[in-house]
Amino acid sequence: MAKTAFPITVFYDPFGAPLAGGSVLIYLTSDVLSPSGQICGSMRITAKLDNTGTMISVPQVYACSLLNPSSVQYVVTAYNATGERVSGPDFVTV
Repeated sequence: MAKTAFPITVFYDPFGAPLAGGSVLIYLTSDVLSPSGQICGSMRITAKLDNTGTMISVPQVYACSLLNPSSVQYVVTAYNATGERVSGPDFVTV
């Protein structure tokens, strides 16, 4: 089974400005079985953001429906360029 691009790729600060130079932390709500084996919920993906708040490299992830348990979600937290949390944690079903 193929992975898919993470569906949210652009992030903004609470005032609506692009989250320039920030980063996004993504991880699963629990351990799961994927088509390629076990994935620990504690495995975290960090995506850096460019000056427009867009992911420089979009992570490839499994759709939640392909994971066991399929009720799992991705947790997303966004940070500004100085490392302060500006949003999240938010829960995303891919």
